[in-house]
Amino acid sequence: MKDKDEELDKVLLSKEITVKKYEDLVNKQDKEGIAQFIYDRFYERYIAPLQSIPEEKKNGFCIMANCCLMIEALESFDKGWKDTVKRGRSKKAFKEFFKIVEEFRDLKDCSS
Repeated sequence: MKDKDEELDKVLLSKEITVKKYEDLVNKQDKEGIAQFIYDRFYERYIAPLQSIPEEKKNGFCIMANCCLMIEALESFDKGWKDTVKRGRSKKAFKEFFKIVEEFRDLKDCSS
């Protein structure tokens, strides 16, 4: 068991949080810590990379693709899915997102 814990303490989910630290946050029901982890993970993976692109090189396709990845990841977190490989999960993620998030409800019928 010690070897597994040592390995999990090496796998980074964000710059600051390892798998082991995340498990500790969950076990302690540390909502603030979990929320900060989710913010950091999304910022590091989806937002910061777009901010580092020079303005003249930014394009809508790249930004839209990144937004789609973020929507799928948010819904996966919400549903507790480890991935969206299972048939239909990706489509379901978008349908749920458009249905639940008020600012996007007008798009819910576009995702059928």
